[in-house]
Amino acid sequence: MTITRLDTRHPPILNFGVRAVVVFFAVLASATALARPRVEVAPFVVKGDSLSYFGPEVARAVTAALEGDGVETGPGAPDTISGHIEEVAGERVRLSATLRARTIIAEGPLEAIDAVATQLANKMAPFLLEDPAAQRLAEQRAREAERRAASVPPSRPAPK
Repeated sequence: MTITRLDTRHPPILNFGVRAVVVFFAVLASATALARPRVEVAPFVVKGDSLSYFGPEVARAVTAALEGDGVETGPGAPDTISGHIEEVAGERVRLSATLRARTIIAEGPLEAIDAVATQLANKMAPFLLEDPAAQRLAEQRAREAERRAASVPPSRPAPK
């Protein structure tokens, strides 16, 4: 009977780069799994039938703008944004949203309702972000969205 011994003089050399990549992806996967949405955006309530189509569309635009500002959105979040759309004089709309007992309002032309929704979301983002630099950037984006909404000409001339 012959017993062979394994060669133990040279320990196995593991590639440090491979180990680092595996650890990186493990940490990334766990961080992604633990990330929870900060806010859920409910469809906006519309007064009257003429703007009923815009309720879910405005909610999608607000969600997209918040995600662009770095806010995680989705169902099951601890905070919910509930909003209203009102038609005001001269083909204009007023969007109002409530977040943490604060009501935020944005107003602009109906033709630029996406820019008005972006303006509203950018006004809300500083309340949801913890980083001061991200808050300042969101405030700057809100001013830019307000200028874009104001620069859209009306589709019909004002009545004389």
